[in-house]
Amino acid sequence: MGDIEKEEILRALHRNKWDKAKTAEELGLTISELLNEMRKLNIELPSKPDWMVFE
Repeated sequence: MGDIEKEEILRALHRNKWDKAKTAEELGLTISELLNEMRKLNIELPSKPDWMVFE
């Protein structure tokens, strides 16, 4: 896995508001596969995603 795949996963997570099920579906993965890829690529869910911040 390279940086391109990491960026692809991060973009998909952002588009899907960090919903892992929707992100996995978009990427053609199972949730387990997505979580495994996230672990391998050191992608962690933010404690408070930017879409939850209200200004």
